[in-house]
Amino acid sequence: MDHKDDYYSGLAGITQRGAWKSWLLYMLKAVEVTSNMTYDKINDITAAKDAILETIIADTKIARPESLVSALFTQPFTRVKHLEQAGLYAEKTARNYLNELSELGILEKREIEGAHYYLNLELYRILSE
Repeated sequence: MDHKDDYYSGLAGITQRGAWKSWLLYMLKAVEVTSNMTYDKINDITAAKDAILETIIADTKIARPESLVSALFTQPFTRVKHLEQAGLYAEKTARNYLNELSELGILEKREIEGAHYYLNLELYRILSE
């Protein structure tokens, strides 16, 4: 969307002048830029995941922290039932762990239509950039 005018101009160049070379170079550059942005996001997510795991190991007594962190990085929001359904923890344990991570500032507890959701703040920040 940021380069919509260039995109349509390139398409018009093909139709009006047969300018395939400039169009292909433009599209290849777009692929390169998008690939680099995706690579950077993946690295940022991996670093955030590692940092959160280290914090959980150092500052909590949460059982199976690696499994919990993996679950927290599958999507920005999670719920107690997601951890239950994944077979990670019983309902009470999952709730306690998610609330503990909220108190640490790793997650943000939100209520939406009466249901509690936990937002992975760092993952949300990275995906929003």
